[in-house]
Formats: sequence, structure tokens, C-alpha cells
Amino acid sequence: MATTALIVEILVVGVFGLIWVGLFVFKFFGLEVSTISNWLIQYKDWSTGAVLIFAAISYQLGWSINQFSYFVSRKKLNKSIRKKIFKENYDDYDLIKTTVFLKGTTPILDSIQERFSILRLTRSSSLNFLFISIGLFLLRQWGVGIVSLGISVVLLIQSNDIYAQYCSRILSTYKAINQENENKILTRKQKSKVKA
Repeated sequence: MATTALIVEILVVGVFGLIWVGLFVFKFFGLEVSTISNWLIQYKDWSTGAVLIFAAISYQLGWSINQFSYFVSRKKLNKSIRKKIFKENYDDYDLIKTTVFLKGTTPILDSIQERFSILRLTRSSSLNFLFISIGLFLLRQWGVGIVSLGISVVLLIQSNDIYAQYCSRILSTYKAINQENENKILTRKQKSKVKA
């Protein structure tokens, strides 16, 4: 189920990527909507193959956009959010995350993964809407371009909030795991004192 959700997520990101790629193609190759319509009518017998090709391109483009948006956000935005949440544990982030994924319960891990999936989608969508707005501005579609840019900004703010929730959940789970381990050690010590 998780794999299917990931594939659909990446395809959605890729389809939105195809929109801005299409806008750039319209602008830089001087194509008209009527030309595309004529092509679609002329090659309608190839529609099944075209859908498969566009799905494959969408999937690859979706992964590329996802990775690029991760690279862009990782450098500045994610780093500052992690520093704020993890504070003195900032340098141990990878160890903390690994511990949580190794020792966390299935419901907690599912919740963290769901948060991360939403994060990927909002982060990539923010980038897609930014490029869509650029494409619309190039085609002098100012009103729709401004709306698209506004959506991009809202998604960027939302993705930062989601990332903060994701990090907070990892940290709180790590603290709970450590507390449970300390309780087990304390219980063992008390039992060994009773036996002695």
C-alpha cells in the first residue's frame, strides 16, 4: 500500500511538472493551443501509447522535482528548523532518526512516514507552482501567474510547518524510547538488589 501511495504521489508531482514544462515549450517554441489540438485529433489512434509515455515521463519528472525540492530545502530551511527543534541534540539528528526507525512502534512509524509523505508532496508542489507561475508570466498571464505564485508561497510555508511537525515527532519518539530503556535498566537494577 505504501509503495502504491508513493507511486501515485510521484505521478501527481510529475503531472504538475508537465504543466510547467508545457508552458515553457509553448513560450520558447511559439506553439499555439490550436496546434496542439490539431495534433491530438490527428494522432488520436496513438492515445494509449501517448498516455503510457506521458505517465513514464511524469514519473521520472516527479522524482526529479522531488529530489530537486529536497536539495533546495535541505540547505537552509530544513537545517534551521532542525536546529530549532533538536537544539543540543542537533549533531545527533541522524542517530536519533535511526534509533526511532529501528525501535519505534509500527503506528508511530506509520504516522512519521505519513507526515514525511505529505512533506514531500507539499515541498514538490511548492516548486511546481513556482515554475508554473514563471511559465504563466512568460506567456503574459499575469492574474493566473500571481495566483500560482501565491499558492507556491502558501505551500512553502506549509511544508516548513510540516517539516517542523515531522522533526518534533521524531524527537518526542526518541525521548520516549530512551525513557523506556532507562525504566527497563532501573527495573533490572531494582530486581537485582532484591535478589541480593
